[in-house]
Amino acid sequence: MKIKIICSGAIGVEGVDEDGYLEVGKLATVASILRRVKADWKLKIFIPILVNGEKAGKLQRLKDGDQVTLFVPMAGG
Repeated sequence: MKIKIICSGAIGVEGVDEDGYLEVGKLATVASILRRVKADWKLKIFIPILVNGEKAGKLQRLKDGDQVTLFVPMAGG
């Protein structure tokens, strides 16, 4: 099945095609997507995740056509 991946900031997800889609297995969860994120593990634990525009937990199961949005936390001062 395919899901759409949207990343804000300087992160990426391994295996995403040029249109932003990622092929995943039937039992894919948000956690399985996080394992494919190209970022330090310390950053990964702070990445807010939305599935179809709603906050998602790491154990949430994904469905074909879902849109997963990953935000990079920013700091400023």
